[in-house]
Amino acid sequence: MNYLNDSFGLSLSIPREWVIVSAQQSSQIVDESKKILQARDQSQQTQIEQSIARSTTLLALTKLPAGQPNNASFMLIAERIPSPQIRNGVDVIRAMENVMKGSNFNIEFQGETRTERISNADFAVATIKNSSPHGVFNQKIYVTVKNGFALQFFFTYLDDADLTPYDAIMKSVKLK
Repeated sequence: MNYLNDSFGLSLSIPREWVIVSAQQSSQIVDESKKILQARDQSQQTQIEQSIARSTTLLALTKLPAGQPNNASFMLIAERIPSPQIRNGVDVIRAMENVMKGSNFNIEFQGETRTERISNADFAVATIKNSSPHGVFNQKIYVTVKNGFALQFFFTYLDDADLTPYDAIMKSVKLK
């Protein structure tokens, strides 16, 4: 199955066995995230809330049906870029890191953020370990900037074996 977004000239392949998360479920995830993600000071909390408000979930998938243990998930998010200082995916990841430093989500970068070329676009790529109120999990993030938006591909997982379908999704990405 394929996902196509004409606004961003983006397409990708969805693994056949993965579950597409409905718009209603995605909205519930965003609402739950707003409640759980808390910053230590009001300025950072405002930045977090503004980031969420600028963001739209374009596609959400899970490896297993919702609520299953050891589930992996994929989210494609478009966030309107708030500042001309943010010019590329590396800038977006640095901004995420700065906001998260003051939150109840403790993130540890697993190696350096690197750049990878996919379908004629430069993507910043980072892998993080996230210790949060939800527990400890890993995330692999790909970010590129297009049409004034940061296109953010988030993969959340517990088991490195789950990286194989994510790598397949990213290899299928086409941008016009």
